[in-house]
Amino acid sequence: GSGRYSFYVANYANGNVGPHAVIELDETASNLSRGIIVLSNVAAELGLNKYTGGRGIAVGPIVSSAASDIFCDNENGPNFLFQNKGDGTFVDIASSSGVDDVYQHGRGVALADFNRDGKVDIVYGNWNGPHRLFLQMHTNGKVRFRDIATQKFSMPSPIRTVIAADFDNDQELEVFFNNIAYRGPSANRMFR
Repeated sequence: GSGRYSFYVANYANGNVGPHAVIELDETASNLSRGIIVLSNVAAELGLNKYTGGRGIAVGPIVSSAASDIFCDNENGPNFLFQNKGDGTFVDIASSSGVDDVYQHGRGVALADFNRDGKVDIVYGNWNGPHRLFLQMHTNGKVRFRDIATQKFSMPSPIRTVIAADFDNDQELEVFFNNIAYRGPSANRMFR
C-alpha cells in the first residue's frame, strides 16, 4: 500500500460475505495536532476489495522479497494470495500459484519456512476438509506451491487455529491444530 501502517479486515459473519477492507490513516482528513484521526478503507485502491468469507489471514513477504503479501483462506470461495506489486497495489495469484483451494472452507493459517530453503511456505486448516501444507517452489520463473501434507496431517477436523513454531526447542518446526468440539469432541493435534 502507501507504506503507512494498515490493517486488513476479512468480512464474514453468519454465512454472509462482505467486502474485505484495508484501513489506513487518512492524512489529508486527519489533524493529528488536534487529536483528530480519520481512518479510510483503501481496499479498492489497492486491488483488495474482494467479496468472500474470509477466515484466516497471514501477512508477510510470502512471494515478494522486500514487501508484504497477504494470504487469506476463505469459506464459500477460493483462497486469496495477494502479491504486492511494489507500486502500492496487489494482484491475486492464488489460482496461478496453486493455493486457491476452491471447494474447501479455510480456517487458521501460518507462514514458515518448513524445508529451510529460504522461501515462505503456507500451512492452513480447512473446516472438516483436508488440511494443507504448501511448500513454495519456482517453476520456469513462476511461483508455485506444492501440497506435501501427509494423509494423517490432512485428516479433516473442526479446526479453528493453526500455529507453526518450534514448541519443543529442537530446532525443527511443529504445526499445532486447535480444534473445537463440533458434533462431539475433537482433540487438538500437533505434528512434527
